Amino acid sequence: MVNVFQIVEGQIAEQDPIFAERRLRWSFWLWNVGLAVMVFVSVLPVGFLQLETAFTQTYGAARSLAFYNSEIIQLLFWARLPGDTLIIIIGTLVFAYDMVKKRFTLRDVSDPAETLGEDTIPNRVMAEDDD
Repeated sequence: MVNVFQIVEGQIAEQDPIFAERRLRWSFWLWNVGLAVMVFVSVLPVGFLQLETAFTQTYGAARSLAFYNSEIIQLLFWARLPGDTLIIIIGTLVFAYDMVKKRFTLRDVSDPAETLGEDTIPNRVMAEDDD
């Protein structure tokens, strides 16, 4: 099923440059880089510091407001901003722009009965062909 989708997507992208995958690839990588920055710059270090506090002191100290208000934890929370907010928001804006652009672009509609050969995939299947 995935292979069929990739074939159809590839043929549509070859036919119309508006349906190319470039912006979707950018949004995919921006989201993943943003999540990686968020995890490795903030979530993981704070988790290790919290684990160390839970082992050396108590669980209550690791969950206390004093722990979260310490300078290093606040610095790590602010270090989360570029990956968590900026990069992910940019990726979402690129994705939204791509979806809106593709939504309002008209394509030719072809009837499967009028296709030239069996290896030809129609641009769009007609709604009345659904069972």
